[in-house]
Amino acid sequence: MHARFHLGVMYLQGLGVERDPAEAARQYRFAAEQGHTDAQIALASMCYIGEGVEKDSA
Repeated sequence: MHARFHLGVMYLQGLGVERDPAEAARQYRFAAEQGHTDAQIALASMCYIGEGVEKDSA
């Protein structure tokens, strides 16, 4: 779980990899589905602003 969350951070910020918000969202979603709270929050934020995923303020 934690590794997927950290991969999400890397992809979102472009740390050591090419910046890819869509891949960040995929990694966050995997961790979030496993119960990782920070990943759930990060994914919700991305959904709210529409970064890497379709915007969904609900």
